[in-house]
Amino acid sequence: MTSVSEISTLKELINGRRIEIPTIQRPYAWSVGDTHKKKPQDVAVTALIEDLMFYHDQVANGASHDYFMGQLIVYVPDGDVKDKKATWQLLDGQQRITTFSLL
Repeated sequence: MTSVSEISTLKELINGRRIEIPTIQRPYAWSVGDTHKKKPQDVAVTALIEDLMFYHDQVANGASHDYFMGQLIVYVPDGDVKDKKATWQLLDGQQRITTFSLL
């Protein structure tokens, strides 16, 4: 088994790629709400949007750093992880990738 680590933009990562969520993964569970009144895990979508808005404001004010969305762990049973034709089975990062895709 080969392990690959690289930094990519979200567009580079998912553009034209088939990504599957294996049935062993939990259902999509991120929700919205007031991040000041609820636990972070209960309002993950709102927290992500607030974080993206904060990042946008930083960039608008001259910051030049990238936005780190976290790591993904994928399993590619039928090919090379860099091959756009290979199907990725998303083992970690399902909630984030799903939310980014919806946004």
